[in-house]
Amino acid sequence: MSSERPQIPFAARTIRRLSLFIIMAWVALALIVTLAVPSLEQVGREHSVPLSPRDAPSVQAMMRMGKDFKESDSDSFAMIVLEG
Repeated sequence: MSSERPQIPFAARTIRRLSLFIIMAWVALALIVTLAVPSLEQVGREHSVPLSPRDAPSVQAMMRMGKDFKESDSDSFAMIVLEG
């Protein structure tokens, strides 16, 4: 039996030697991303846009119908499709 140990690859030795630094770098990256990047909800609130443009003829017609019939003045609408 041979008593010599197998040679450990360079990449494995380097990762083991720098393991504490690598872990601290991942933790720092997680903290930076958590604190520096705004949340998706905040971005959605600040940059929300209507799904249909206000100058579209269908939206203008819907707004006029709401005004003429003294109903909602919202630009939100639902579509019901009947298929037979």
